Amino acid sequence: MIKEPLIPIIALAFLLGIPLALLLLHILRRAEHPGMKIFSAVRLVLIFGLVFAIACRFKTEEKLYNSEAKNVDVLFVVDGTISMWAKDGRNGSTRIDQVRSDCRMIMEELPGASYGLVRFNNTSMVMSPYTQDTEAVEDALDLIFPPDRDYAKGSSLNTAYGDMEKMLKRSRTKKGRMTVVFFMSDGEITDGSELTSFQPLAELTDGGAVLGYGTEKGATMSVGYTLRDPNTMQDAVSCMDEGNLKQIAGDLKVEYIHPATGAGIKPLLQKIIQSSSTVVSDKKGVTYIDIAWKFAIPAAILLLMEVFMLIYRDRL
Repeated sequence: MIKEPLIPIIALAFLLGIPLALLLLHILRRAEHPGMKIFSAVRLVLIFGLVFAIACRFKTEEKLYNSEAKNVDVLFVVDGTISMWAKDGRNGSTRIDQVRSDCRMIMEELPGASYGLVRFNNTSMVMSPYTQDTEAVEDALDLIFPPDRDYAKGSSLNTAYGDMEKMLKRSRTKKGRMTVVFFMSDGEITDGSELTSFQPLAELTDGGAVLGYGTEKGATMSVGYTLRDPNTMQDAVSCMDEGNLKQIAGDLKVEYIHPATGAGIKPLLQKIIQSSSTVVSDKKGVTYIDIAWKFAIPAAILLLMEVFMLIYRDRL
C-alpha cells in the first residue's frame, strides 16, 4: 500500500488535529452524562480519522505487468511570453490553452514515449526532464503562468536555444532513442532582436514540427485584465509571425504546422509511430487503485448520524 496525500502529512495533521482538540475540549466541558460525552468524543475521533485517511489517498497494489516504452524522447518547447495569452486560439481559447491541449493530445497519441518540457519567456527553464509520467508533464504545463508585466521586457525566440540544445543532447546520449521536438509559439519577437539560426540543432533531432498559434489579425491579451499599449492606451493586440516560425522549421528540417487550420498534427504522429519501436522492459510495472471510497462511506454515515443527533438534541 502507498499513500499520495493531498497536502503534506504534517500540515494535514495540524489542520485536522487543532479543530478536533477544540471540539473534544468543548465536549468535556458540556453539562451532560459522562457516557454521552464519551459517545460524542468517539464519533468525532472516528470522523476526523476517516477524513485524515481520505486526504492521505491510500492506494493498494493492483497488479504487476511488463512495462513497455516507445524508444522516443519528445521535447516540448513552449512559448510562455505574454502574447501567448491572446484570445485567438481554437474556439476562442487563449494560445497557451491550445498549446496545453495539443501537448495532451500528442501524449495520448504516443503512449509510452518519454516527454520533456522547456518553457521560455524572458528566461528559459526546463520544467520537466524526460519522463514517462505524463501527469507530471501535464502538471508542469499547468504551471506556465504569464510573466509579470513589469518583469517582461519584450519577447525573443532565441531565449529557448540553450535549454533546447541541452535537452536534445541529453536525448542523443541514449542509444537507440529517437528524438522528436515540438516548438510551440506564436513567432512574435518584440525585443528588437534578430532570430538566431537553429540549424545546429537539426542534427540532434529525428523529426517533429514547429507549431504556430494565433492569427495574423491578432487578438487582445488577458492575464486577469486586458493589457493595454502604454503608448496609445488602447487594448494591446498580439499578432502571430509565421515567417519566424517557418524559418525555425526550416533550420530544424521539420514541418511547420498551424494546428488551427486543420493541417493536423496526427498524420505526423503516425509517421513517428511507424518510425519508432516498442521496448519491453525487464522491470515490472505496478498499477495502484485508490481506496479513498472505503473511508468515505463510513465517514458519510457518521456525518449523517451527527446531523440526526443534532436534530434530536434541538427537539429535547
